[in-house]
Amino acid sequence: PDDVSCAYSVPRDCYNSKCKGALEYNETFIGCDQATQRCSVNNTGFPQCMNDTSGEGVTCDGSFKCGEDQDTGLAVCKKSKGLLPLWIVMGIIVAVLVVAGIIWGGQEEAEWSRRPTVSHRQGDGILETVSHRQGDWILETPYAVF
Repeated sequence: PDDVSCAYSVPRDCYNSKCKGALEYNETFIGCDQATQRCSVNNTGFPQCMNDTSGEGVTCDGSFKCGEDQDTGLAVCKKSKGLLPLWIVMGIIVAVLVVAGIIWGGQEEAEWSRRPTVSHRQGDGILETVSHRQGDWILETPYAVF
């Protein structure tokens, strides 16, 4: 009688990428995209890649990316990381930059003060200060006279 074999595949999320041999070839691997092919061995145990159906793999949960073991070609599910941690880090960076800008801006030579005075120039012979009025705000800028 003829031997009849049936190949049935179960849908998977990620598929293995290699076939492993048997018997004396149990440490032998060949490349085989099991999304469209399946693994088998010949009568000596050498691995073969068959083109009749999909092969083995894994089913994944949630958000994932497919990966594989580099040596064996076994499929693995890699959890996808969301962007929330990136947004948190970006928010912290922006907050630090804003605070640094406020602190640095307060240390400039020109100083804004809220005084109801008019524009004037006063000098001591070497360093003079010019005040510029803008509404209720006055900008006092020191400069050297040469």
